[in-house]
Amino acid sequence: MSALGYFPTVLLTLLDVTGILKGSTLPAPSNVRFLSKNLQNVLHWKSPEENEARMWYTVQYKIYGESWKDKIECQNITKTYCDLSSETEDYDDYYYARVKAVSGASFSDWNQSSRFNPKGETNISAPRVYVEATNCSIAITFIGPEIWKSNNQTPVNPSLIDIFELKYNVSIFNKNSKKTTSFLQNAYNNKRLEDLKCDTTYCVTVRSLTDFINKQSEPSEMMCVRTPKDHATEIVILVIYG
Repeated sequence: MSALGYFPTVLLTLLDVTGILKGSTLPAPSNVRFLSKNLQNVLHWKSPEENEARMWYTVQYKIYGESWKDKIECQNITKTYCDLSSETEDYDDYYYARVKAVSGASFSDWNQSSRFNPKGETNISAPRVYVEATNCSIAITFIGPEIWKSNNQTPVNPSLIDIFELKYNVSIFNKNSKKTTSFLQNAYNNKRLEDLKCDTTYCVTVRSLTDFINKQSEPSEMMCVRTPKDHATEIVILVIYG
């Protein structure tokens, strides 16, 4: 065999030694998906190997119909998530993202997420709730959930109320009677409940509700207050039995 006959074999050996042929030998990251809360859109994936300490990842994203772009902060990273909120800030648009694994001279194929629409797929937080008891009534103040923002970003409209036409599902638990009453509340207004029982503890939880994506949030932290005693009744009793 002539020297030329050995050339392909020698070339392949050299390529293998330098690692060029060792690409695409890793399994791709799995379960690539967006998780979104209050329009903070984070790509997550599962490592293809048990030894994650020796694995690096590279992430790209694109708007539907456009070309792939590198996410600069997520090139050769070791964590298994990448925050793409700034790259997917137009919540009405559609996006894809993809990730590949790298270990030494080996790398995997890209694994791509499903098409992602922030407005349609995000989860909404419950509002912050403040409750105050006055006489035989309680006043409930709602602070609506806000759009996620970076530390140096101030959105024009930080509230999700307008985007999703939010309502609040309000539940009032009477600790004395052990009964719960619920009602829907316009998210733009606070609420005062009159003619309640005096000297009674009421606990309030609230869920954000939107018909647009047919979702509701987890309940807010339970806030409990006790209505004051009815001093007018006490005076009458004292007069009658005094």
